[in-house]
Order: sequence, then structure tokens, then C-alpha cells
Amino acid sequence: MHILQKGASDITHMNKEVTTVIYPAIFSFADDGITITFPDLPGCVSSAHSKEEALYMARDALGCWLAISEELGNEIPEPTDMSRFKSKPGQSVYMVAGLKPTLGIQS
Repeated sequence: MHILQKGASDITHMNKEVTTVIYPAIFSFADDGITITFPDLPGCVSSAHSKEEALYMARDALGCWLAISEELGNEIPEPTDMSRFKSKPGQSVYMVAGLKPTLGIQS
């Protein structure tokens, strides 16, 4: 298991309380690059040419997905437990940290 994060504590961001959440991401490796998908987050997909770029793009995609969902008032699902994921040949599962807004709390 790989965990990607930038700090793991709750913080205040843009006058809203946010909590660090960690979602599983599947990195699918192919000759032409890496596809990144988040099974819990419909439409949260990215791609990269290298593993380093994929790590960056995974954090970026998760952050954007969470921010847009909050802005649109969409429900943000809870992350699936890591033990439910098994990687297939050519895949790796990474745990990626992002900031989830705590709705209804203003600082």
C-alpha cells in the first residue's frame, strides 16, 4: 500500500473547516502511460507519462474533484476500505490524501 499526502491534520481552508481524507486510486500502467482512476469518485480520472507525474496528478485530480463536488453541493462519498481492492496485473493501488470540506461549519 502506498499513501500520498501533504499533512494529515484537520485545517481551516478558505473559511471552511476541512478534513484530510484518503481515497484509493488505481494506477494502470501501459506502454503509452499511466491512467489514474478513483473507484469511489465517478469521473475522477487522470493520466501521466511517469510514476512521479502520476503521483502529482492523482493528488491534483482528487483535490479538484472534492472542491468541485463541494461547490456544486454534491454528496462526497466516504472512501472504500483499502482491503477491498486487489490490484490486477499492470496495476497498483495507491492511497491518496485530499481535503474534504466539512459542510455547514464556518470559521
